[in-house]
Order: sequence, then C-alpha cells, then structure tokens
Amino acid sequence: MIVSSGGICQDYEVMGLVVGFHSTAEGCSGKVDVSNAYQMALQRLQESAEAKGANGVIFVNFQNRPGTKAGCSTPTESLDIFAWGTAVKI
Repeated sequence: MIVSSGGICQDYEVMGLVVGFHSTAEGCSGKVDVSNAYQMALQRLQESAEAKGANGVIFVNFQNRPGTKAGCSTPTESLDIFAWGTAVKI
C-alpha cells in the first residue's frame, strides 16, 4: 500500500476519507511507546483504506493528544494518536 503525506504523480480514483486511531498508556513502571503508538494508528488507517477497496492513502496527517489516566498508585501518562487521509485506488 502506498502511503504519502502529499499527493502522488499517478492517476487515481478517490475512495473517501479514512481514519485510524490508537490510544496507549504507560505501564506502572514504564513510559509511553510513542513510536509504536504512531505505527498502530497508521496500521489502522491502512486497514480502513483496504476495507474501502483502496491500495493507497494520500495527504496523510497525524495529530496527538497527551493526557493522564488513572492507574497504579498515581496517574499515568497516556497518548492518543489520530491519523487521517484520503483513500485512493491507483
């Protein structure tokens, strides 16, 4: 699957908007795995595109939202990642 933060120089058919989301929180003694959170959001974005019959996603964007969640004996860090783009069939 082609994934691009911009356009592509090929003819394509627009299949629609697709989104991916992932939320993660640190363990009781660990840190939030930021890289994995982005990869999971991207994977879900690609799965959403495939469900529409697309073989590419263009103009991909990410947004993150840090926060805290109750856990262990004190609040823990959390991170929500949103990904969106335009599904296309090349």
